[in-house]
Amino acid sequence: MLCGPVFAQQPYSYSFNERHGFPINEIYYLYQDKRGSVWIGCNDGIFRYSNGSFRQFTNQQRNSRGISHILEDKYGRIWCQNFTRQIFCIEHDSMRLVFDASKYITVNPPIDVDSEGNLYVGAQGAFFVLYGDKKLKRVEMPVNTSPAEIFHDRDGSVLIAADKLYRWENGKLKTINKISDPDVMRTFGHGGMKFDYLGDRLLLYSELNTQRQYYLSELRGDSLLVNPIPAGLTQGRIFNISQVQDGRIWINTQNGTVCVDSNLHPVYGGKYFFGGSNVSDVMMDMEGNYWIATLESGIHIIPNIGIWQYTTANSELSANHVTALYASNTGLYAGYFNGIVDVLNAGHVEHKLFNNEKTQLVEKIDQCAGDLYISHGVVHAYDIKSGKTVKLGLVQGVKDFVFINDNEMLYATNVGAAMLKINDKIHDSAWYVCPSPTRCVAYDKLRHLRWVGCTDGAYYYDTAGTQKELLYKGAKIYAVCMRLGPDGILWIGTVNGNLLKVKDEEVIDVYSRQKGLHGNNVRVIYETGKQIWVATEKGLNIIDSTGNVTYIDSHDGLPAMEINDILVNDNMVYLASTKGLFVFSRYIKNINDVCPPIILERLRVNDREYALSKMLSLGSKENKLTFCLGTIGLGEKYEYSYRYKLEGYDTAWQQAAPDVSCINYSSLPPGDYTFYAKTVNEDGFESSQPYIMSISISKPFWQRWWFYLLVGITGALMVSLVFFWRIRALKHKSKLRQLIRSSQLTALKAQMNPHFVFNALNSIQDFVLRNDIKNANRYLGRFSELMRKVLDASGKESIPLQQEIDILALYLDLEKLRFGAQFTYSLDTDQEIDAAEIYIPAMIIQPFIENAIKHGLLHKEGPKQLSVHFRQQHNEDAHIICSIEDNGIGRKRAIEIKQRSADIRSNGFAIKATEKRLDLLNSYYKEKIGVKIIDLFENGIASGTLVELLIPCYREPVDEPG
Repeated sequence: MLCGPVFAQQPYSYSFNERHGFPINEIYYLYQDKRGSVWIGCNDGIFRYSNGSFRQFTNQQRNSRGISHILEDKYGRIWCQNFTRQIFCIEHDSMRLVFDASKYITVNPPIDVDSEGNLYVGAQGAFFVLYGDKKLKRVEMPVNTSPAEIFHDRDGSVLIAADKLYRWENGKLKTINKISDPDVMRTFGHGGMKFDYLGDRLLLYSELNTQRQYYLSELRGDSLLVNPIPAGLTQGRIFNISQVQDGRIWINTQNGTVCVDSNLHPVYGGKYFFGGSNVSDVMMDMEGNYWIATLESGIHIIPNIGIWQYTTANSELSANHVTALYASNTGLYAGYFNGIVDVLNAGHVEHKLFNNEKTQLVEKIDQCAGDLYISHGVVHAYDIKSGKTVKLGLVQGVKDFVFINDNEMLYATNVGAAMLKINDKIHDSAWYVCPSPTRCVAYDKLRHLRWVGCTDGAYYYDTAGTQKELLYKGAKIYAVCMRLGPDGILWIGTVNGNLLKVKDEEVIDVYSRQKGLHGNNVRVIYETGKQIWVATEKGLNIIDSTGNVTYIDSHDGLPAMEINDILVNDNMVYLASTKGLFVFSRYIKNINDVCPPIILERLRVNDREYALSKMLSLGSKENKLTFCLGTIGLGEKYEYSYRYKLEGYDTAWQQAAPDVSCINYSSLPPGDYTFYAKTVNEDGFESSQPYIMSISISKPFWQRWWFYLLVGITGALMVSLVFFWRIRALKHKSKLRQLIRSSQLTALKAQMNPHFVFNALNSIQDFVLRNDIKNANRYLGRFSELMRKVLDASGKESIPLQQEIDILALYLDLEKLRFGAQFTYSLDTDQEIDAAEIYIPAMIIQPFIENAIKHGLLHKEGPKQLSVHFRQQHNEDAHIICSIEDNGIGRKRAIEIKQRSADIRSNGFAIKATEKRLDLLNSYYKEKIGVKIIDLFENGIASGTLVELLIPCYREPVDEPG
């Protein structure tokens, strides 16, 4: 009823401009490649649009900027040419000059690429084939023939439109003569020819530009079926014919573009879009967006061709800020912010109400008993039949109203909610129902309840005027809008953004952002029986009878805007907004099942940018990866998230947060991985093909086979060396033990040397000869005890200190027997030393005592004194110090006497043997034995010798090296 010609002007669109990084107005050509990127040929060159941004490609060899023709080969390379006939190829984000056709033709030549990526270029009387950018072949054509179009059909043959239509295959040029209308031959040779497929149909556009005659013919085999474009579809010169994926054709002219079907029947009422603009090209991308290229106003995007926008620029609307809507059998009423109401009928504004009056914005329009009531500060009653208006004098500042019956109105104002008698146009009997400022009202005809939404709560009144408050879980409800359906269900939009469903004066359900409501601010509620329409700042929500919520928003082509009113009539939806009037089918598709391809925009390895590649080989320390993902969709329309999985690391697909596009992996272990990623659109649909990257992180050198082999060999060598060293050490220690055993015998020999034995026995014999049996027996017993103890000690590595002291005491007793009364000795131990509990190396002290007697005391005249003292070294348990002090002649005189001795070799045997034994013991044991000899002087004269032995001591007997 209402969607007549006025509602067939133009779909909602937006334009690329400086804000998008593309301030260019003169556009010639549009092309979307296989990956989804859009290529734009314009007066400034060639641009690529991908993932919401533009990139320009240039070449230093170009001699003009404008690009007019864009192609893609099977390798994904982009081919284009400028207006000076230079042909370029874009590959790996680099633009290079491939062929300069200006040497062979004076006008822009047609170009095409075959299935192998070879370039075909038209020339004067010929065409060229460039094989692999290297080999150039010239194919001759009839004289004075210049190709206007070169095209490869799906069978692999080359079609050439020149003065005639030719087919080149198998190296031969063939003329196509079967043309249904010979008059079309006049268009050949005039340029402006273009082949393209529409589904399975191969179409040829041609023109006789001088006479404004245009044809869209179909080539079937070798027959050309001519189809003239009706003159009624052309408004001036045709620039181009665009075939799009939906099977429709756009005729682009100097006065806009018009859409026709494959049989040239007009679509959308035959209306021209972007009238007055020079439209050069039309393209529909993979997501269903229409791109309109113009020569003076840049690129326009139609996100949803089913959503139409009407403004003062493209229709007869009085203003762009539409605030209220109402439909009757006489037309559509549109109220505006300026207080005017348009009456739209038969595709035009039939007349305007309140055009010359100073009124406020139109809050609401509704009908009762043949009159239309309009609130715009005041309330007017408009008689539809007579066209007269009556002002309701007692009513001011009405925000909302509803009819109780044909005679009563309930309305809301800033000072409260009131009732008004409206019968017979006498409006002097208003009375207040609620004294609080009121935003909205509703009336339940089934239960005869009047609902008011006040600033202090939501209330309802019965026929007796009894007031009751509606609460939710004991809390007040602050309503901003109300709508009551025919089933008695009341819907309330609240200040906090919730939508309440009320039945029998109780809240039975709450819709919020968490429960599927799209948006946080409910602005308008509208009901159509089984559906509830709810406008929020995010778009339009639709709640069906089961409670399921769907919505239409910017993702579906509805721009972000403030919706002031909703009207559904004749299966069409009308939205009053700050951006004009929007109209679309109530059955419009609002599920986006198309998800654009995913791309990898950037790759970072260890926080540094890395070259993009499908296969990645990294070192063992290059294990921190960041994948920055993107899509090729229009950022103006869609919002995307990403799903990803690193196979070999993740056990399941991961979902990135909606605002996260960079995926991080830290400290990946060495191994082989495969990274998968998908785009997910706002409705949960994923991109058809995931992005895939193979990644190999090498093992560190210590985890590689050659390192294991090296370690094995090294380990074997080390074990061999250890065994060798161990065996050598064992042999050495065994030898030391043998030497020590030998030294023990030597020590025994030193202690039991013949002189000592002879002297001792001689002294005992003297007692026998003197018949001193007692002393003879006593010393003979001591001698035998000494022999026994020495022999016992000679078989041990260590002996108790007390045993050593006992041996020394016996030895000194026997020496005293030899020297007599002039020889005295002392043998004492510090009290802190437990001589019975500690062990020392055996047979190392006696030789030093013997040396003191033999070389120090023997040659001394007068008293001979010897002192042996044991003490702890600085309170340490590990060593004791044995001090041997004599008052003999000193070392110097002893050496002199020794040098005069006839048997020098026999002297010092005990000391030398002891020194050798000490060296062996120090090699054998961890704790070392130290010897310090000090010469004693008195008044500068030698007065004796002091020997200090640093002897290790143990708590247990020591039989093995420690």
